[in-house]
Amino acid sequence: MISLTGIAKVNKASDLNTAASWVFAREVKDVPERIRDAVQELQDSIKNGDINTVYFWYVHNMNEINNPEVQEELNTVQVAAQKLVSAFVGDNSVKIVALEVGNNTIEKWYNNSNKRISIEEQLVVENNGQVLEIVEENWRSCVTAVRGSWLRELYLRFEDDLFSGNPRNYLGAGKRKNKINLGIMKTVQEQPENFWAYNNGLTALVNDYELEDGKITVTGITIINGAQSTGAIGAVDNLKADFLVPIRFIVCNDPKVIEQIISNNNKQNEILPSDLRSNDKQQVRLRKEFTKYPQLYYSGGRRDSTSIRNREVFDPYMVAQTLYAFHIDCVVAYNSKKDIWDNDKKYSNIFSDQLFVEHIIFVYSLGRAIDEYKIELYSRAYLFAKSFAFFLKSVKDLSANDFAHGYKK
Repeated sequence: MISLTGIAKVNKASDLNTAASWVFAREVKDVPERIRDAVQELQDSIKNGDINTVYFWYVHNMNEINNPEVQEELNTVQVAAQKLVSAFVGDNSVKIVALEVGNNTIEKWYNNSNKRISIEEQLVVENNGQVLEIVEENWRSCVTAVRGSWLRELYLRFEDDLFSGNPRNYLGAGKRKNKINLGIMKTVQEQPENFWAYNNGLTALVNDYELEDGKITVTGITIINGAQSTGAIGAVDNLKADFLVPIRFIVCNDPKVIEQIISNNNKQNEILPSDLRSNDKQQVRLRKEFTKYPQLYYSGGRRDSTSIRNREVFDPYMVAQTLYAFHIDCVVAYNSKKDIWDNDKKYSNIFSDQLFVEHIIFVYSLGRAIDEYKIELYSRAYLFAKSFAFFLKSVKDLSANDFAHGYKK
């Protein structure tokens, strides 16, 4: 919404209350048709746990300080919408944020998009007093351990500005997605003393830092790797005990090197459920037994550089899926392919001492044959539909007299 006067209108902000009611309090069938599909998609995503934060923006081209009543109205929107969405979901897992986006915010976002470090103030780091410094030609860095409480306060104070140099902001901890972030929060709440051992640590880019007797003062900061850890720590309501988080602060004035630092700090391979099972005794056994059939290859969940040229590859996820569908539940197998490797019970139901390579070959081949037959059926149906469409077009092109004449013949 663009206002043409010098002051953003309060009534336009209050209209967001109406929008919230349409989205979360009305039946989808009652929603105007032009936005019905979007509302349905939003509601489904929230129910499935794919969305954990909903933003209501009041966008205008005025200075935000001109009318403080707008902020009061947005606070009302946030409270009212939070009640609606909590009632809709049945819990408080989805957060509502009402935000005024005027000249000030737009300018801030624009400035942040053109520089890596948007937080420029000086900060005293609360660490464990131990520091290792490494200095190279184009950069210097100090490695230490910061207190979890300090990192949490930093995130609560600056929020997404803390990740101005990061390719990703904090992605939240939904019911179905971002299980890793839920795991980080659980560690903070239940095993804070083990956080150092469980977490890979953070990397922060700073404009400068000073060291004095183990104490660190940084000027400017952006966390370029570790946004999920930081956000998850900040998302915990209260810390029952403090803990230490590994971190390194890097100073670099070469823009090209900075880009490479950011890029290379965000290229980690995703840890898949099959990776964690690759050394399970059943997978080790099956890999060994598959060597009896040199024309076949089964990795058992292990990612390696083994040559698989001219060999039939048995994809581990497809193997688990076909076995689960054959022996237990085809619907679960179809909808939860990765979960079979992740869930202990589902995994042990199919990968046991009684599972032999020959049975995998049989079930896997059966699954492939069914898939190929389905593709053949789809092809036949497509050709039939295409021919029938051509027939209908031909009939449509005939005049009534031609059709009647042909019928009499």
